[in-house]
Amino acid sequence: MCASDYLIIPVEASPWGLFGIANLFEFYEKLQRLAPDLSIMGIVVTKANERKNQFKQAMEVLGSLENVRLFDNYIRIDSTQENSLPVMAYKKSSRAAQEYLELAKEVMNYAHR
Repeated sequence: MCASDYLIIPVEASPWGLFGIANLFEFYEKLQRLAPDLSIMGIVVTKANERKNQFKQAMEVLGSLENVRLFDNYIRIDSTQENSLPVMAYKKSSRAAQEYLELAKEVMNYAHR
């Protein structure tokens, strides 16, 4: 992480995902002593299920964090994610693969500002 310019934080759309984010921010503060130029690019929500209340709650909580960007694109639960291969190697046409491509475009647009 010290050699990086940006940090992208994946957060599972669940109570456990939200629980761990406080620890990550503490770690990030300590890490900034070693890498003062490292900044958080944003949070990406993973394992999202739009039909569940926990997804809506996670989006609400994460969207309310000050000075931390919540990416527009998120990664929904998809059966292709259960395979041990990278999703792009396993099935390029899957919904998850398309969502990761859209996220990559969003990251690139942000990085080139």
